[in-house]
Amino acid sequence: MSEKINLLLLTDIGTDIDDAVALYLAMNSKIIDLKGVYVTNGPVLERGKIARHMLDLGRHDAALAIGESTALNTFVDQYTTGAEWHMAPKAKAFENRMENDWLSLMANQLKQHAGTIIASIAPLTNIAILLEKMPDIASKIKTLYIMGGRKGEKEHNFTHDSLAAKRVLASNLDIVIVAADVCKGYKLDISFLTMLRGSPLQKYLGLQASFWKAYNDSLGLFRDQFEPELAGFFKGRIVTREGLALFDKFCAQIKKLNRPKDFRNDPPGYLDTYKETISWCMDHPEIGTAQEFIAHANKVGISQVLVSDAFVIYALEHPERVSEERVAVSCDDEGKMSLQAGGSHRLVVDVDYKHFAEYLKKKLEKKPGPVQTKKKQIRGV
Repeated sequence: MSEKINLLLLTDIGTDIDDAVALYLAMNSKIIDLKGVYVTNGPVLERGKIARHMLDLGRHDAALAIGESTALNTFVDQYTTGAEWHMAPKAKAFENRMENDWLSLMANQLKQHAGTIIASIAPLTNIAILLEKMPDIASKIKTLYIMGGRKGEKEHNFTHDSLAAKRVLASNLDIVIVAADVCKGYKLDISFLTMLRGSPLQKYLGLQASFWKAYNDSLGLFRDQFEPELAGFFKGRIVTREGLALFDKFCAQIKKLNRPKDFRNDPPGYLDTYKETISWCMDHPEIGTAQEFIAHANKVGISQVLVSDAFVIYALEHPERVSEERVAVSCDDEGKMSLQAGGSHRLVVDVDYKHFAEYLKKKLEKKPGPVQTKKKQIRGV
């Protein structure tokens, strides 16, 4: 068996579900030795707790570091859903098990583990700072895999720190870019993730997917609001005082679901309201308006999800299944990506999507096995 790939993963886990999927894949890879996870962008403490909890549930001993929360520069607001705060474990003990001096930890890991690869599935702030403050250490990175960029358009990881992206792309690092353009070639049924069972780690991944779906469904409901009508509610039935009270209660529930801010403020409460409303509607097939709401929710809700970050782990595990072109990649102040032929960057331009789909489902469905852990975690290892 060939030597394992030493990997450091940079992520803004906790918002879009694909970061959690990518971490899950890296943790349970037979050819990747995940040495460290570095969180960045916005609510980093909460992101760190989410990642630490996933590592704990998978009995994985990778180091966890809190990276930069603020971009070098950006022209857009930080993207969060509110779920980051509610998905993160509340125990204070988690904070004592996360390294705050991420730069020193990364430097130590790059020095100790020759040929380390870094996979960045988040804004590139941390890498840009490493290049600026420790260029000799940065040169030890064997290859930097980046999920980011979209030709001629804004893309989250480039746009949320365009200055960092510019500096990293202009460096002498060996860079492989998995751009958003190629990632859109496959979507996973969200129900595949929300229904994951078999281990505590799989259940936690499924729970994160449920929150992600609830948030996006709330946006759909807000964009195309459902308004219960009294006539439809009582069609073919006698109007009673009890019936009117039931209609008022139903309207109050729907009103909550028409406001995405309710999810931002209280994701668990919103998710409970959503589930309770759907369950009530299914228990009352005789009420036409209730069935109309179920149909409406299915229409505006999210049924599939992009798993863009997972493509980076796939490219590491199956380089023979991806096609690359040599190009020069750059971006403007808004994070819009430009390409020129014949540069030093390697751009993934095609993927064996059929194989990727089989790979992803097989990996996610398999119950994770125990990972051999150290009795005592040593800083920098």
